[in-house]
Amino acid sequence: MSKGQNKLVIALVVVLLAVIAGGAVVIVRLLNRAPEAAPVQTAGMQIGYEADVGVAMTQEDLDEQMNEILNSDTMISLEYTNDAQSSNGKDFDCYIANSANNRYDMYIGLYADLALTDELFLSQLLRPGTAFNHVTLNRALEPGNHTVYCVMTQVKEENGEFVIHNSMTVTMNFLVS
Repeated sequence: MSKGQNKLVIALVVVLLAVIAGGAVVIVRLLNRAPEAAPVQTAGMQIGYEADVGVAMTQEDLDEQMNEILNSDTMISLEYTNDAQSSNGKDFDCYIANSANNRYDMYIGLYADLALTDELFLSQLLRPGTAFNHVTLNRALEPGNHTVYCVMTQVKEENGEFVIHNSMTVTMNFLVS
């Protein structure tokens, strides 16, 4: 082969490698793209997924953060049923527990308002693994469906005194027939 032919072959090989590399980049980007999700139908509204977003954390970052949460003592394991039933508005069949997965004792407060000023019930301490199957409110609720704010508060002992360690608020449906 002559020098001119060698240069032509080298140039063709370089161009061919560039085309292959460019194709590989396109294929990798297509494979790593999130699949198009179907829009969510909600009460006549259609909500799609945002297209112009990036990944907030890598899987390794998410795993590390989850391990930190699981190994910390700031978690409250929730254990309750959402609905409580009563025929008289005062005595309710329900299930509200201090999960056996928790490390601390807790007490339960039930409130009729989000500001937590209208107290319906306040428990004594529950050890982990214990639960209420029935509560009697301070006052009767009218017949109907009531949103009740359930505050689960963990306490721990420091210097011979109980102090609040953590707290979580959930809503429950208190149904009076």
